[in-house]
Amino acid sequence: MDLENQSKEQKIQLMAFEIISNSGDAFDYFYQSVEKAQNANFKEAEILQKKGNESLNKAHKSQTGLLVSETNKEDIPYSILMVHAQDHLTMAIFFGRMSKLFINLWKEIHKNE
Repeated sequence: MDLENQSKEQKIQLMAFEIISNSGDAFDYFYQSVEKAQNANFKEAEILQKKGNESLNKAHKSQTGLLVSETNKEDIPYSILMVHAQDHLTMAIFFGRMSKLFINLWKEIHKNE
C-alpha cells in the first residue's frame, strides 16, 4: 500500500487495523494453546504460543511506529479506532502472559493424573 499519498488519518487507521488484526491473531493463538494444554497436547500448545508471540511482535511493531512518530512531535490525530486497537493489544499481551500460567497448571494437573 502506498503510504506516501495517504492522509495522516488514513495512516493512523491503517496502523490501527494492523494492530487489531495482529493482536486478535495473537489472542486466538494463545487461547488455542491453553485448549491444547487442557488436552495434554503440550507440543502443539508450544507451537501455538510461538505463533502468538510472532503475531504479538507484529502488533508491537505497528504500535512502536506510532509511538516514535508521536515522540518526534508529529501531530497524531485522535482516533477511537486506535483506542480500540490499543485495547486489543493490551488484552493480547495480558492473555499471552496468563496463557503461560494456564499451560503450566495443566502440565501439573496432567502430571498428577
